[in-house]
Amino acid sequence: MEKRVAILSFADSRDDYFAVREALANQYTEALKFLENHATCYFTPIIRDPRKVKEEMGKVKEFRPQAVILNLPIWADPVMPMEASLETDAPILLLGNTHPATSSLVGLLGAGGAMDQVGRKHFRLLGLENGGEETVRAFVDAAAAADELCGSEMLRFGDSPLGIVTAAPDPLLWLKDFGVKVRQVDEMKIVADAEKVDAERVEVMTKWLEETFASIEFGDGFTPEILEKQVRSYLALKDMAEESGAQIMGIRCQPDLSNGYANQCLAITLINDEVDAFGEKRGVTTSCESDANGALTMHILRLLSGRPASLMDIRQVHEAEGTLLIANCGAIPLSHYQDCCGKCGVRMMRHAFGESCAACCTGERKTGPVTMARLCVKNGRHWMAIVRGESVAMSPEIRAQSPAQFPTAYMKTAPLDGFIETFGSNHMHVVDGDVSERLIWFCKQKNINYKVW
Repeated sequence: MEKRVAILSFADSRDDYFAVREALANQYTEALKFLENHATCYFTPIIRDPRKVKEEMGKVKEFRPQAVILNLPIWADPVMPMEASLETDAPILLLGNTHPATSSLVGLLGAGGAMDQVGRKHFRLLGLENGGEETVRAFVDAAAAADELCGSEMLRFGDSPLGIVTAAPDPLLWLKDFGVKVRQVDEMKIVADAEKVDAERVEVMTKWLEETFASIEFGDGFTPEILEKQVRSYLALKDMAEESGAQIMGIRCQPDLSNGYANQCLAITLINDEVDAFGEKRGVTTSCESDANGALTMHILRLLSGRPASLMDIRQVHEAEGTLLIANCGAIPLSHYQDCCGKCGVRMMRHAFGESCAACCTGERKTGPVTMARLCVKNGRHWMAIVRGESVAMSPEIRAQSPAQFPTAYMKTAPLDGFIETFGSNHMHVVDGDVSERLIWFCKQKNINYKVW
């Protein structure tokens, strides 16, 4: 994901004041060069003349930044950053420092107050010390993710299954809050296109599965012929995603496909990740149960982390001790599985449901730090639930509390006070690593309420 940030630095218009503090102004402007290792940057000269603001902002507009930092290394006439803020629609971070000789804080408060008076939303940060650099990076990442998200389209194959109301999107609210469109597609198109997939591609893909997965256990109605339908479904979805350019998809699956053709677990396992039998590929964020709000959450997590996210059900919560047992009815991204005997830990076996007798992709999730999240809706407004945690090894007794056919994870978190009372879905979404600060900044920039556990 491309990241573009413009950094405008301002200083006092009085020559005598500036002369005394010029070295400090240069020092605190130079300190922002760390961003050049994180994003494509455009630095203006230090602006001291209010008449230069519009000229410099013209150059900034040509750069098309996703985020703007208004840097006040020393006191600066508040009118200059205020006028600059009115010349861009990008999220703005007003940055000062704590050095007592710079009067930077005075300038930050003066500029921030002026921006408040004219109604220009912005955020403020005082100092790059004590995690400030990471905060700036998170601000830039969130702005880039929001920019990348805007204009995306979700292909939603079928509506919400099994009466899962929280899976349904509000298309107008999506456009308003995120600039994302939803296109409904008849899920029978998956079947029609699957049957047209070239047999040689199916053979190559099947052989790769046999070599890559921990096991493929035929029996109880699950046969090589049914596996072929699942492989064909994946390849059809991959082709549709490439043809349409869709970045987000959702598949109803139950009960139409799970009974009438094949469960889509294998397709979702593979489509989310960035490798298959044919090499590296574009990962396409895809949810099962056509969970639109889930897919949107997963895609936001992907943009913020650069890695695929999963959809899982919350099966157990112990609020006081801070543990979650989460599982999916049949699919998480390939890279989320714990390895087994030197192979990816996916075990294919006859699913627990579905008259098609197709297979699930079961296994245990790998251990390590994670971010869990869910975009919920309450009283017509989006809000984001955010849980910091770690995927930890589970005992056989804990694993047995989730069906053997379901990929499962055991999460350790901080105490989850009020979680059951508050959380707005049966689905939770997981991505590797701690991206919680970036997700918080994303919510702030998009005016989305959030709660962090």
